[in-house]
Amino acid sequence: MSSVIKYRPEIDGLRAVAVLAVIVFHFSSSWLPGGFTGVDIFFVLSGYLITTISCREIDAGRFSIGSFYLRRIKRILPPLYAVLGVVLVVGAFLLTAKDFSYLRSSLNYIVLFISNVYFSGAGDYFAPNASEMPLLHTWSLAVEEQFYFVWPVLLVVIYRWTDRFRLIVLTVLAVTSFVLAEYLLRISEMSQFAYYSIFTRFGEILAGAILALHLKKVPGRGELSKSAGSIVASSGCLLLVCGFFLINEKSGFPGLNALYPVVGTLLLLLSFSSDKVWTKEILSISPAVYVGKISYSLYLWHWPVLAYMRYIYGRYELPLAWLGVALLIILVLSVLSYEGLEKPVRSSRIHLLKAVVLCFALPSAVLILSGKLIQARLDTNYVEPTLLAYGGSELCHGRISEACVRGAEGVKPRVLVFGDSHAAQLNYFFNELGKKQGFSALVLTASSCGPAFDFETRNLPVSDQEACLNLLKYVRKNFNKFDSVVIAGRWEFQFGLSGNSQADSHFKRKFKETLSILSSRTDVVLMSQIPLLSSNPFRIEKVKGLGLPLQIGHNPISQTANAYLSGIAQGNSKIKVFNLASYFTSFEEGVYADRLSVYMDNNHLNQYGASLLGKIVADDGQFEVLAK
Repeated sequence: MSSVIKYRPEIDGLRAVAVLAVIVFHFSSSWLPGGFTGVDIFFVLSGYLITTISCREIDAGRFSIGSFYLRRIKRILPPLYAVLGVVLVVGAFLLTAKDFSYLRSSLNYIVLFISNVYFSGAGDYFAPNASEMPLLHTWSLAVEEQFYFVWPVLLVVIYRWTDRFRLIVLTVLAVTSFVLAEYLLRISEMSQFAYYSIFTRFGEILAGAILALHLKKVPGRGELSKSAGSIVASSGCLLLVCGFFLINEKSGFPGLNALYPVVGTLLLLLSFSSDKVWTKEILSISPAVYVGKISYSLYLWHWPVLAYMRYIYGRYELPLAWLGVALLIILVLSVLSYEGLEKPVRSSRIHLLKAVVLCFALPSAVLILSGKLIQARLDTNYVEPTLLAYGGSELCHGRISEACVRGAEGVKPRVLVFGDSHAAQLNYFFNELGKKQGFSALVLTASSCGPAFDFETRNLPVSDQEACLNLLKYVRKNFNKFDSVVIAGRWEFQFGLSGNSQADSHFKRKFKETLSILSSRTDVVLMSQIPLLSSNPFRIEKVKGLGLPLQIGHNPISQTANAYLSGIAQGNSKIKVFNLASYFTSFEEGVYADRLSVYMDNNHLNQYGASLLGKIVADDGQFEVLAK
C-alpha cells in the first residue's frame, strides 16, 4: 500500500459543509437550528483522516510519533496563535477591565489545550454572555488536541492486534462514549460537562478512525457500485439535514442525538468510494473545495469577529448590515490567514524541537505576558465598584438567608422581595426606600429564575438550577408570613417577548397561577421592568473612544413587557403594578446622573443607580403600599 494518500477534493467539500453550517448557526441560530452539529462532522473527519494517513505510514514503516506531533503543531498552532494575538490586541482597546479578565483567563487555558475545561465551568453570572466570549469556539480545538495526545500512542499499540479484535475494542469504546454522554445529559448538573468533555466527544472522533481502520487493509474494501453509492450518500445527506433542522440548542447533545451528524458523515465517507456518486461530484466543485481548504481559518476567525460585534451592539441578534460587514471581515481574515500563514508553515521544513519553541512555547509566553500587562494597564483606569455591579457577596443572590434584610434598621421585615437578577438589582433601591418609609424587606433572588412556582429550572444553566429551586420552595412555604410580596423580573425574557428562547415556555400560565396563590393570602406588587438599553454604557464609552459613532439607544421591548405585565394584574385588587420605568426621565438620556451611569450593563441597574432611584421614589411618595 502506498504511503502517499491521494488528495480527495470531496473531503474538502464536506469540510465546507461543516464550517458553513457552524457559521450560519452562529450568525443566527434561528436560520439553522442544528448548525452547531457541523463541529461533529469535523470530529469524524479528523478521526478518519488522521487514522488513514497514520495507517499508511505505519504500513510503509515511516510512522513516528514525533513526525505526527510535528504535523499537528504546524497545522494547528500558527493560525490559532495569530487569532489569539489579534483577539488580545482588540480586547485591550474594546473590553472593559473586568471583561478582559475573562478573556485573559480563557486564553491561559487555551495555550494548555484545556479550554473545554474552562468553558464547561464558566458559570460566573457577571461574565460576558456566551455569544460575547471571543474564544469560546476553541473548546472544540481542545477536544481534538486532547485526542491527538492519546491517539498516536494508542494506534501503535492496537495496530499489532488482529483486525477483528481491534475493531471490537474501538467500537466498544466509541459506544461507551455515546452512552456516557446520554447518561450525563440526564443528570442536569452534568449537562454542560457532557457538551464540552473529551470523554463524551471521544466516540465521535473514534467513529471516523474506526471507518479508516475498517477500509485500510483490503484493497477495494468498501467500494460501492454507483447505485449503492447513491443510496448510501443520500442516506448520509438525509441524516446531516435532520441534524441541522431537527436538533436545536435545547436538544440533549451530544449523546444519541450526535448520531445524526456522526453516522451521516460516516455514510458520506463510505459513499465516496463510488467514483460517480452524486455527492462526490457536487462536493468536488472548485468553490466548495476552496472553502473546505480555508475551513480551519474560517472557523478560527468567524467567532471572535461575531463575538466582538455582539459585544459592541449589546445583543445577540445583529442587524443585517452588521452581519454583512462581519462576513466580509471573516472572509478577508480567513483568506489572508490561509494563504499567508497556513500554507507556508505547513510546507516549511522544520524539526520538532524548533517547532515546539517557535510555534508553541514562545508565542504562548508572549500571549500570557501580554495579557498580564494589558490587564494591569486596564486596571489603572479605576472605575468606582458601585458602578460596575448591583452588589457583591452581601446580597442573597443565589442563596437563602433570612439575614438579607434591606431598609429601616431594627424593623422586622414585613415585605418579601423575590425574583431573578432584576429583583437582585433592587437591593439598594429597597434599602433607601425602606429607610425613608420606615419598613424593611427581605430580598431573595436567583439568576434567571422565573418567579413562578413549578418554574422549569432544568432549562437554566447548571450553576443556577439549585439556587432557583431553593428560592421558589422558600417563597411557596413562607410568603404568608409577610404583609406584602414584591416580584421583579426581566419580563421580556421570562414572557418570551424578545424573540429569544425563554427558560420556561409555560411561564405565563405558571406565573398567573402563582399570582393567584399569592394574592389569596397577601398583597402583591409587581415591579415593572426598567428600560432596556441597546448596549452596555461602559462599552459604548470605550467604543466612542475609538472614534466609532455609536450611541446608547433604548429597546422598546421592555415597554411591551410592562404592558403585558399590567394586563396580567388587571382585575385583581390585591395585585398592583409599580411603574418603575417612569422614573428614568429623572436621568440624563435615561442613563446618567451627574455624568455617571446608573446602569451596570444594558439591562441592570448598578448599586449607585439603584440607591439613587430608591431615593427618588421615596421622595415621590407613591410606594406607600409597602409601608404597613
